Amino acid sequence: MARGPRYAASTLAAAALILGALPAASPLAFLRMATAPPSSTSAAAAPHRLITRDGESKPLHPGDASMVPLAETPVTLEGEPRFKALVKPPDTETLWDWYAEHGHMDADPSWAKVWPTASLLCGHICGTPEGRAAVRDRHVVDMGAGIGAVGIAAGLAGARSVAFLDREPYSLHCALSSSALNGLPVVAMGDAAAPPGACAAALYDWASPPPTLPIGNADPALGVVVLAADVLYDDGQVRMLARECKRILFQDEGAEVEGVRRERVVLVADPLQERGAGCRRAFVEELGVLGAEVVVREIGLQVDRGGDAWGGDDEAVVMVRAVWR
Repeated sequence: MARGPRYAASTLAAAALILGALPAASPLAFLRMATAPPSSTSAAAAPHRLITRDGESKPLHPGDASMVPLAETPVTLEGEPRFKALVKPPDTETLWDWYAEHGHMDADPSWAKVWPTASLLCGHICGTPEGRAAVRDRHVVDMGAGIGAVGIAAGLAGARSVAFLDREPYSLHCALSSSALNGLPVVAMGDAAAPPGACAAALYDWASPPPTLPIGNADPALGVVVLAADVLYDDGQVRMLARECKRILFQDEGAEVEGVRRERVVLVADPLQERGAGCRRAFVEELGVLGAEVVVREIGLQVDRGGDAWGGDDEAVVMVRAVWR
């Protein structure tokens, strides 16, 4: 099966960076917990979301011993017409079959789709003034990036740079390929000469974090924001995840710029009905212990459109916003 011409061009840099040269990579000041699903009225008032048009996907690669099956899937993101497509496995079932065929029985295929949380976080970033202001001219870290939809939305919304972090190398390959496909520059992590909007990636697992963070060269005058979606599912790891978010945000603490006061922000989209019971509360509590002001609020209802985005039921989504001032 031949690869599409646009993918072939974009994937060269991504393959070199991902498969060959990735680095190993106080009490709450204020908290409002969401307690009920958003009404149909509130959902209609916040329509921005990323929609994947899986029925229009074009095959790119059938999968072999060194690469997962891939397709170019058109997307629609209300508020950002430049977001055109994603390079991703056709679906989670196809990816699981590939994992099984090649003996990767412990692998997790869930990264292969755009979850409702990521869909609405993309819409928040590109479709609301608050979302654009959160990432514009900032260094963005897409934590647990998966196929990179959230980071790409941030890049298109004006982020100074985007760093995709994930433990799955194939997902990072897709994230960088999709970045190039949507017109964002792709560079090596830590490239001091990277142009505005540049995207890079590094292998990273917050359950066993490296002593040295894989991101660097962030301009201290701009600051860093951490974005994530559907990462609060393991009650044994969410407190560590909170600590890692702060570590990333404060890694430049010794390089403060005189006269510049920057907020350090974490935005995490999470299903109202949690993946793991108590995980969101534990995450929020740990952020508060670490000195952040935390707000949890609803950002919308992702309506099932017959499987075009994730093949699931309607799902209410909340956003955890943590700020160190």
